[in-house]
Amino acid sequence: MTIKTWYFETSALNEFAKGKTVEDAIATRAFQQVRGRKWITSPVTFWEILLMGDDLKKEKLIFFAQHLLDRELLPSPEEIITEYIDRGFPLKEKPRPLISKSQIAATWRDLVDVPQKTFIYDKGELKSRVALLKPFSKMIHQIMKGNDVPLMPSDLKSGIHATLEETLNALKFVKEKEYDAEQRKLFKIAIFYMMLILCAEVGFENHFLRAFWNKIGINNTKLRISYALEHFEPLIYQGPLAAMATMAYCQSKLNFSRGVFFDNLHSFYITYVDVFFTKDEHFKNLRSYLGSHQNANKIIHFDEVEFTSYKRDSNVIKGPIIS
Repeated sequence: MTIKTWYFETSALNEFAKGKTVEDAIATRAFQQVRGRKWITSPVTFWEILLMGDDLKKEKLIFFAQHLLDRELLPSPEEIITEYIDRGFPLKEKPRPLISKSQIAATWRDLVDVPQKTFIYDKGELKSRVALLKPFSKMIHQIMKGNDVPLMPSDLKSGIHATLEETLNALKFVKEKEYDAEQRKLFKIAIFYMMLILCAEVGFENHFLRAFWNKIGINNTKLRISYALEHFEPLIYQGPLAAMATMAYCQSKLNFSRGVFFDNLHSFYITYVDVFFTKDEHFKNLRSYLGSHQNANKIIHFDEVEFTSYKRDSNVIKGPIIS
């Protein structure tokens, strides 16, 4: 049997859990397994959940997810980016096992196997990581307005004074072909994310990045940026960071939500799953923007799915299922 993967983005998991019990989750997971479906998520979802201010709601959602979702997580964004580079920037992704080797993924397996456990983490550390992203929203809006902006936010103190416009114009593929203003905006957002995530380690699973750069032999952010711009140009127009830039571009046409960075990270996974399940309206906008692209058909909004329920003979347990 071919297993179909359904990716639960954070908003979809939140919405699905409303009004349902752990018994519902158990019954639903069993039913989906019979139908050849694997309901799965990624470290991004749990970073968002762990940042929730309501501790009781957070623990209830984690407990529900322990009984609903697969015990394996998809790779973190950092794993996906570095693997994409190591595999030579493939134009098409071939089917392959996608299992995160991150610490949060190992913890999640343990939590699914022993549901009495929960996450133990430093919430202050998570919040400090998010605080580093505050300059992001303003810079994206400036890019969308057509304004030139610094290559890196001043908050990161990288010592780099070049602008995104100057950086883009210096790239080989840009010198070889003319691009319209909208496409250039997408490239600039992708460059910005490449600097932010890959080079400056403004993320949550940075040990993968350190191992990646240690192998190359570069640990200075400024030198990393120079190296990435010279050797990793394909990241700007294809692959995971380009997908992330497209999501940011779509969101910037509307009001940015508080979770814009996480939404952009979630967009990584559309390429790697059969169904991308969401409650977030921003992904509807992304779907419209993608048009006839194969990834557009993978995005399913919560309101577009009909839910039914059934009664299991043993203990008369109700379980909501997707039909």
